[in-house]
Amino acid sequence: MAAGAPTPLLVVFEQQWHLPAWVLTVAFASYALGLLAALLVAGSLSDHIGRRPVLVGSLLVELGAMLMFVFAPDIGWVIGARTIQGIATGAATSAFSASVVEHAPERHKKLGTIITSIAPAGGLGLGALLTGAAVQFGSHATAIVFTALAVIMVVSTAVAAFSAETAPDVPKRHAL
Repeated sequence: MAAGAPTPLLVVFEQQWHLPAWVLTVAFASYALGLLAALLVAGSLSDHIGRRPVLVGSLLVELGAMLMFVFAPDIGWVIGARTIQGIATGAATSAFSASVVEHAPERHKKLGTIITSIAPAGGLGLGALLTGAAVQFGSHATAIVFTALAVIMVVSTAVAAFSAETAPDVPKRHAL
């Protein structure tokens, strides 16, 4: 959801900060570049150090991005937050998908795979939809959306920190 949340706000930022349209393209694309870089570099990191450390670290970085959005004074901060958000999401994606499948009972592993394949697209749409509603019906959409997402990141970090480690062959010294 967090990845889709900024999309409706980019038009608000364009009007508020009098930005040319190409700057919005840069802001939009910066997420994808960060995501791709993290998927390529950190995709298998959780196989080596464990799912929990990768998830906790990624969620804390994502929390930092949400706070950057809340306090963004200009488009540079938004572009930075989008890039950091992409990196955090990319690092978490493989670890989260693997963790969901590994936590699933044997008879539901295929369902876990399907859910982790569908969830990113559904989350993008839901995040954009909810932010669009906040923009349409609220006066402080940026603060509302990203503060709520920051709280979700804090709760998610706690859940991840207390979840069982599922990565095979990860020494106990790497567990949180």
